[in-house]
Amino acid sequence: MSEWARLDDAPQVADDDEWFLDLRGKVLHLGGCGTLRTSPAQLRRFRKQTGALAVTGYTRNVAWHDAAAFEVLLLSELAGSFDNAGPRPRSAIKRAVVRAATLSEHLGFVTEPPLS
Repeated sequence: MSEWARLDDAPQVADDDEWFLDLRGKVLHLGGCGTLRTSPAQLRRFRKQTGALAVTGYTRNVAWHDAAAFEVLLLSELAGSFDNAGPRPRSAIKRAVVRAATLSEHLGFVTEPPLS
């Protein structure tokens, strides 16, 4: 797998390419600074290409302690959202964003699919 710092730098793969990241049934959180500073269309393509239930991350450069505080809440909500009734990551992500609205906005937190 090639190295990339932002989603815009991720390699484009053809349907018959050997490289494949199978995230079916999973949520991918990219906690690096500005990793999701990309277009909504590119983020949607990436999620669909990997099969992820959701992709989350930040559009801004973030202080590690701010990101860590938000991620404890986000990961706690996500962990509780997978049960016998099936995965419900959208509602978990929404709860985290509502509980820490100011912090999530400060971090430039985004999710695909979008909450709105």
